[in-house]
Amino acid sequence: MSYDIKKYFPYAQIREQQSLAILYALQNFLKNDKRFVIIEAGTGVGKSAIGLTVSKYIHDNYHYNGDYGNGTWYLTTQKILQDQYIKDFGQSEKMRSVKSAKNHACTSSGTNCKEGQMMLRNSDKKDNQWRKCIFECPYKKEKQEFLESWDSVANFSYFLTETNSSGKIKPRKLLVIDEAHNTESVLSNFVEMGISQYFAEKIIKVKWPAKVTPVNFVKWVLTDYYPKLQSQILFRVAPF
Repeated sequence: MSYDIKKYFPYAQIREQQSLAILYALQNFLKNDKRFVIIEAGTGVGKSAIGLTVSKYIHDNYHYNGDYGNGTWYLTTQKILQDQYIKDFGQSEKMRSVKSAKNHACTSSGTNCKEGQMMLRNSDKKDNQWRKCIFECPYKKEKQEFLESWDSVANFSYFLTETNSSGKIKPRKLLVIDEAHNTESVLSNFVEMGISQYFAEKIIKVKWPAKVTPVNFVKWVLTDYYPKLQSQILFRVAPF
């Protein structure tokens, strides 16, 4: 099965390593019916162009069953890589990026958009700040362009937070993860829960496990720590 990939490649010339990687991904997605494809390539190979080409080819030549939106989500673990995507493909491919509200300067409150949105709770709708934050917010504008673009890039932390809170980020046909070897640690950190020995023994009044191993600790959390914590919470919020 041959694939005409040159017209989807974002640059005039395609390197041999890039061509091999693109054909490998398409073969596994389209012929072998794989859901996930991992490409390991060295620095400087041009992995972002590989992902973009695979995405555009699939959108033009393959129909997915299921409720998937058009376009591709691109995830990075670093904002500097996110900026590089826009530098490379923002103009030519109309790729759009979004960063969290705290990364944008509020045009009316003199702070960032996150704090500006919080200040709106006590703001009168007739105030100049309210009108600017509702209709001229740079973060809201950037986010809307991000959601409407077919090629949208965000950092991992923002994407996970928005997916689990606002619900506006819906599944798309393709998800391209840059630096995918960091996926496990990013996901783990997102659902991370800290438990200190001091808090367990002094506040919750539950004995710390004698031997801390992953298996023993999980078992201790489920059988000892969580039930005790739950009883403490219920006791403290119980009406008099």
